[in-house]
Amino acid sequence: MFIIECGCGNEIYVSSGDDRGAWQCEECGKWLNFFGQEVPPPFSSPEPALFKDYDPDFDDDED
Repeated sequence: MFIIECGCGNEIYVSSGDDRGAWQCEECGKWLNFFGQEVPPPFSSPEPALFKDYDPDFDDDED
């Protein structure tokens, strides 16, 4: 077992056999990796830059 300390002061107790890559703090909700560094929540990804300014109502073919 090892302990990850969150920036809010809460301690997260992790079993040595746990194979997850991140754990959520029960106090503040932040996600921390094995080294105690804050990481994005699992299954969240930033919006691709390709679609950042996409406007579905824009019609380029209007004459």
